[in-house]
Amino acid sequence: MKAFVPPIWLIAGAVAAVALGVVGLGALALTGGSDSDDVTAKPTPTATATEGEGGDEGEGDDTATPTPTPTPTEEVVPAPDSIPVEPPPSPRSYGVSVLSKSTTDDQLAADGYVHLAHRGWGDLKSGNCSNACASVTGNGVFYPPGMEEAAREAAADLGLSTVQPSLPSMRSDRVSVVLVNRPAVLKPS
Repeated sequence: MKAFVPPIWLIAGAVAAVALGVVGLGALALTGGSDSDDVTAKPTPTATATEGEGGDEGEGDDTATPTPTPTPTEEVVPAPDSIPVEPPPSPRSYGVSVLSKSTTDDQLAADGYVHLAHRGWGDLKSGNCSNACASVTGNGVFYPPGMEEAAREAAADLGLSTVQPSLPSMRSDRVSVVLVNRPAVLKPS
């Protein structure tokens, strides 16, 4: 039985292909790959041996199949300082209703409205107090759940000291300022 000896050009070509593959992968690893952040597995070239001419011994196919070499992917996690965080809404962005319970000052709610508007409050309404504040006997600021800070700021802007949870008959989507008499910060118009 005669042993198969591949021609020298086949051996040299296979060695050159393997060497180029190793050098290419080394260069790729040193340069960090492409400019793309997408890291995917790519097949690594391997040498293939083919049966030479005259192979009448029926030894089968000696062709090697390239096997993909997975490249580990790296998840980029931003540093805690660089994660965008939405600031909480400003207390002055909540809705405020300025309500007058005065029987003698018909401009009280309007003056309170203007005073808060000049201090940066945006979503303001004014009007007369209805049954919603029938039990209120003095100036005060009433807040629904989650709006206490806004109520305290509105009270400070108006020079009021009474801040408490809304009465069941008051609106649940906005702070209610009830003015029974004119606070010192409001000059008559």
